[in-house]
Amino acid sequence: MPRQNGYERNSMHIDDPESQDFLLNTQSQSNIQQQSNAKRRIEENAENRLTPKRVKPETLESNLLKCDPEKFFEIHKYIHQYNEDVLVKEYADLFLNNNNIMQPIIMKEEDIQECLKYDSISPCADKTYDSIIHLFLLYFQVFYFNHNVMQATNNNVHMINPITNFWIPQFQLLPMSILSKFTEIKQSFAILMQSTAAQGTDFTCELLLLRIIDTIIQDLRSRSETSILTEVVEYHFSIGYAKAKMEFKKNYGEKKIEWDKKSSKIRHSIPSWRKSSPNEQPKDLKSWMGRDISKRILEKKEKLHGVTVNQEFEKFLSEAVEAQEDSKQKQLHRNRKKFFKDFSKAKFDKNKNKQKEKSKNNNNSNNSKSSSSSSKTTKTSIPLKVN
Repeated sequence: MPRQNGYERNSMHIDDPESQDFLLNTQSQSNIQQQSNAKRRIEENAENRLTPKRVKPETLESNLLKCDPEKFFEIHKYIHQYNEDVLVKEYADLFLNNNNIMQPIIMKEEDIQECLKYDSISPCADKTYDSIIHLFLLYFQVFYFNHNVMQATNNNVHMINPITNFWIPQFQLLPMSILSKFTEIKQSFAILMQSTAAQGTDFTCELLLLRIIDTIIQDLRSRSETSILTEVVEYHFSIGYAKAKMEFKKNYGEKKIEWDKKSSKIRHSIPSWRKSSPNEQPKDLKSWMGRDISKRILEKKEKLHGVTVNQEFEKFLSEAVEAQEDSKQKQLHRNRKKFFKDFSKAKFDKNKNKQKEKSKNNNNSNNSKSSSSSSKTTKTSIPLKVN
């Protein structure tokens, strides 16, 4: 028998109005089911697209070693974070996709000048040149920072003076050896910060170069060029480099610093009295917490006899013990109160869920009864044929 929307049509009752209604209802249910399945598939596909597939770093590492067996580039240090860091992912993807065309290395300036002699190569779009020139300017800025930080670190020059808000009571009474250790800690921190920054900006420089190369390649591919030659990419790369280098020299104010003659920015933190009068240590020291008792002593209102002080001290200790016990009782009371509150809430939620489940079951049973009664009504309403 022929099928329509997955259901067989019965030719015996096709002229029966009730049979036609049944067929229409069946077709409608089938369409609804198909639409629901299609919607579910669309949602699943969208969810799969939003959830990136995790890639094994070991697989990526083996692919990188094929392109860079000597581990010259920075990506090898960070490839284990491929699934966690989007910048590492971007670097690795660009490197593996475009490695056969060009690697993230600045060519020698004589090679760049040689590339610029080929005027017969078709130019890229102005938007592409604008983009790669800006990326080159960022690269020069990061490279300039990286170079100076490395030179300073190699010459043990501290470019920063770490400042903390770590307050030490009576700092002026610390021994000199401890103050010297604080300075050594600041020096170590500065060197560690500088070397870490230099390591991080090595990665940044290479990522910027990869973005430049990829921008050029994408422009060439948009022109329907089937095979992209390295010489063509190097030509546009050289144009962007030369233009950006001139702008950088003009606007940034690059300086040549002799780091072997530079002094450290670390400051040795010591109390003022050690600078002005190192042989006269401070003696007349007072605490702000003793202002009230000083006033009472001057006004002869404070009892300073041994027996009286002992009585006051014993009273103070007993009150402290009572206060501690009272605090324990209050905390115990709060814990009990919280326990009963949580228990009551859990019990209420449990009863609420039971009521929801019971209501849901009642609705389902009512729906099934109404559907069965409607089917019975439909059967009895079929008109009888009279001969």
